[in-house]
Amino acid sequence: ISHGAGWLLAIALVTVRHQMRFAQALAFRPFPLSRLIRIGLAAIAVYIVALLPALVFPPPKDHTNLFLEIFKGGGLTLVILLVSAVVLAPLLEEVIFRGLLFPALRRRMAFWPAAILTTVLFTGLHFTQTGTYWPAIEGIFICGMVLAWLRERTGTLWASIAFHVGFNSTPFLA
Repeated sequence: ISHGAGWLLAIALVTVRHQMRFAQALAFRPFPLSRLIRIGLAAIAVYIVALLPALVFPPPKDHTNLFLEIFKGGGLTLVILLVSAVVLAPLLEEVIFRGLLFPALRRRMAFWPAAILTTVLFTGLHFTQTGTYWPAIEGIFICGMVLAWLRERTGTLWASIAFHVGFNSTPFLA
């Protein structure tokens, strides 16, 4: 439901604010599939490296990880999580954060302030998943900075989406 509402809001913002077609406003330009695959694979490596501190600082005993609980349950719940985390969330979050918010901030400020502000908001959105467990927060922050850099560097949202899909798919690969 939240993803559906998010999509409706994003479409409304684009059509009202930018007075452009949705795909044009969000920089959905053609991008080579081979590069998208390489970006997705790089995301898996970044995920692993970004969460290395978790090996040194494991979560406290009372830390609840919703994803681990769903993984244990398996079945249809796991399929729903897979579709939500690997398909819907990357699409919606990239449209909102790197498709709408980041370019709007970029028109008013330099890359680094726009990237940091967008990433702080993106990371804050994920506190429901991470709680105050700082290695997970740090991993999501690194992911957000790479996503902003990809959007800036490539000029298309596809690169950010591919990275986000790769990043979010890593726990399922394990």
